[in-house]
Amino acid sequence: MRGLLQYSLERIASLQHFYAEEKNGIEKKSNAGMNVTRFGYLMDMYFQILTNGSKEEREKKSFQSLEKYAKRYIEVIEFIKDKNQNNTGVSFRILNPEELVKKGFELNISKASSSYRQYADMPIIHGSNTLVMLITRFEEFISNFLGELYVLYPHKYLDKQQVSFSDIQKRGIDDIRRIIVEREVDAMMRESFSEWFKIFQSHGIKLESCSKELDILKELYARRNILVHNSGKVNETYLNYIPDTSASFGTRLDIDEEYLNTAFDAIRTIIFTVLIEAAKLIKEDKNSYLEDIFNSAFESLIDEKYSICSNVFNLLSQNKFLDANLRTMSQVDYWISVKSMFGLESIRNDIEAFDVSALDKMFFLAKLLLLDNNSAALNTIEELQKKNEFPMYVIETWPIFKDFRKSNEYKVFKERHPEAYGVATIDTTPEALDADKSTGKSIRKEVEVAKLSS
Repeated sequence: MRGLLQYSLERIASLQHFYAEEKNGIEKKSNAGMNVTRFGYLMDMYFQILTNGSKEEREKKSFQSLEKYAKRYIEVIEFIKDKNQNNTGVSFRILNPEELVKKGFELNISKASSSYRQYADMPIIHGSNTLVMLITRFEEFISNFLGELYVLYPHKYLDKQQVSFSDIQKRGIDDIRRIIVEREVDAMMRESFSEWFKIFQSHGIKLESCSKELDILKELYARRNILVHNSGKVNETYLNYIPDTSASFGTRLDIDEEYLNTAFDAIRTIIFTVLIEAAKLIKEDKNSYLEDIFNSAFESLIDEKYSICSNVFNLLSQNKFLDANLRTMSQVDYWISVKSMFGLESIRNDIEAFDVSALDKMFFLAKLLLLDNNSAALNTIEELQKKNEFPMYVIETWPIFKDFRKSNEYKVFKERHPEAYGVATIDTTPEALDADKSTGKSIRKEVEVAKLSS
């Protein structure tokens, strides 16, 4: 079970990074292409309404403005009709083509109109592909976690499995065990995510703390389904599954950056919650297992993912298997997250009631910083530094000092200790290196495929 969190978070982070890096380039190409083809798209729209639009459509101010623009560059020769005298097209001549070419417009109306829609669709495709892959990576986590559960509880899940004698002859016991587990996991992965969570709940894994994120997950799956099966348009199945939606039947639900950021955070929160709750299933060294989770959550705090951290650190602060010192640190990190989202007044009373009299001096400093008592915090820092009890680099890197770094006291600190300014740290342990290697090799091919598909 150890290592699953870091691996899963890395996989999700690489996808989010890929989305963000490609997004700007795709939007730039999309906008450039739409600018070149915009004239053709507008003229095609004009012809469609002119020949087949209703009287109400032609009387709209938007169409009248479009018609005024069109007549500057287009002369309609005649309407093309079928045998029933229905309009099927229009014959036209482009006026002042040199002016349009000088503006960079494509003059082939049909070609430009088709290309315009394709360029406009590029960011939508990128967002849709990212959502589909995000769900894929979430399911990868579920699959891995189920595999761990089946290995931990073979009597519950695997005892009734049958293996042919020929397989026993051809394969060793380790391969047989792996095949059985994979077979069971594959079967379960074909069920809905509600069935997966029923298995988790049967092991005492409680997910009430992330109920909001589970609602988001439910909508993610519903939206993924209409993207794959209904061109992203809301259908009856979606409305029945998400009854409180504000979307109406037939509307197209696109995937923008804000939506995806919410989705990424929700998925991360659910993964954190499952693995924190799974500590009760770990037979040995639960504290080290939870300490790994704490360290990963702290990285999320550095990245200012406060909605995730408020949930995760709240859970860790109450987890009896975690070291008492880390539980207190989790409480502080929870307050940092909530303060960053909702302001100091939302938690002032709780912080003021925080008894630090019997705790390490760093917790006394943390309380001052949380309460924005920067003057007293600076004095405490100086006292700790004189006793060599304060690592100077933490002011530059730790989230607890985020607001302090904006203060006048921070300017004073930099003047007194220029040697500490700009100092950062990086993890060079074998564990960190192994995590980088395991992630990099496994994702390269998938990222390349995703890039091509978008």
